[in-house]
Amino acid sequence: MPFVLRVSVPAALVAIASGEPVGEPVESEGIRTFTYKQDVPVMSYLIAVLVGDLEVCEIGPRSRCYAEPAVINAAQAEYKDIVEEFLVAAQAVVGGSDYAWGSYNIAILPSSFAYGGMENPNCTFMSASLIAGDRSLTTTLAHEIVHSWAGNLVTNAYWKDFWLNEGFTRYIERRLLGQLYGDAFRSLLLMVGYNDLVKNLEMLCNQGSSKLTCLEPDLVGIDPDEAFSRVPYEKGSLFLFYLEQVVGGPQQMTDWLRAYVDEFRGRSIETSDFRRHFLSFFKDVDGVKHIDWKHWLKGEGLPKFDLSAHVDSTLLGRCKALSAEWLREGVSQSSLDDMKAQQIMLFLDDLINAATAGTMMSHDALAAMDDKYKLSATRNVEIAYRWCLLGCKCCWRPCLENVERFLASHGRGAYVKPLYMAFNAFDAGRARATFERNRSFYMTVISRQIATVLGI
Repeated sequence: MPFVLRVSVPAALVAIASGEPVGEPVESEGIRTFTYKQDVPVMSYLIAVLVGDLEVCEIGPRSRCYAEPAVINAAQAEYKDIVEEFLVAAQAVVGGSDYAWGSYNIAILPSSFAYGGMENPNCTFMSASLIAGDRSLTTTLAHEIVHSWAGNLVTNAYWKDFWLNEGFTRYIERRLLGQLYGDAFRSLLLMVGYNDLVKNLEMLCNQGSSKLTCLEPDLVGIDPDEAFSRVPYEKGSLFLFYLEQVVGGPQQMTDWLRAYVDEFRGRSIETSDFRRHFLSFFKDVDGVKHIDWKHWLKGEGLPKFDLSAHVDSTLLGRCKALSAEWLREGVSQSSLDDMKAQQIMLFLDDLINAATAGTMMSHDALAAMDDKYKLSATRNVEIAYRWCLLGCKCCWRPCLENVERFLASHGRGAYVKPLYMAFNAFDAGRARATFERNRSFYMTVISRQIATVLGI
């Protein structure tokens, strides 16, 4: 539905919303009123308002960034010009379908924000945790930009179809990043995502929620917030990557995506609508007849698809070799200095997966690794999260001070929920004490989930 929002706040504050501003704010008797208009019909979950002590800076020809004074300069350095680059690339991947929203602005939320980003039209919310200082985590910005088509223009009708929002967005995000930075980088992101999927499947199964590992789960009687995980993102993206192999490649998928967006623009759809459209568009492609839809949509756990056989391994081999060396030797002379952040993530993921399978790094090796790579001091939240998780998985007590600092500084559910689970398995008393100290820091949707995980 289109809408107009008028927000009145104390004159010292700024209000922004998911629409285009209408004129200048009007001030009277210490109150300022901001007006925003959204002409594109949207679902109600995309109506958002943010009020705070905010400054604004330009980051592109149609983009502004809003942030608190302490963050504004770092945010501008992180996102200036790259927004427009991502917008243009995203539009190309979806076959030239127009960007419907006019401006694309960003608001930086505190690091307690429960999500990496939220794709409100005209005003994406981004967590301050993702300002790494070197643009290595701007992949999340690419993701939120893609929602301008997948999710905001074509929306899932029910939460069981959530993958139509997030799986599509993750797939297109990696397509646009591959277009800008090469197929090897896209492959690296695919493998990082695959490892995220593995960790999330393990977490859900350990919680007795294996049915939530389906791409199209039965959510009757289940709060969608409780079902939230990386499965719709990563399993959905993996499914679309598999379909890309079936139909002949990226260009065929781009042609279909243009038709898909044109067909369902401004509508809320179900998985059955997607399937019917896909089969009609590719009716002359023989391989489509052999797709096991039940396995992909209703099957639990990992799908039967060997991702590694279909990706460019240029950036992957070094990660595997380095993790194998540390596991075998407990030491390495190799530096991380010329590795991409996502390569370091994959390197740590390999060690985490090994620990989960029972092959833990020795405590001496972990100490040597931290001394060499200074992982406890990294500014990259994705690397920091994995380093904390690895320490807990290996029952390395010196890591716990760093784990406690991390959990007191970041509130994103994708980090804190699995980390609290690992922390609890290692030292339940200390995990629960850490949570009680920081309970009010987290958004309610996350604190409830953590309390359940910890049995509080």
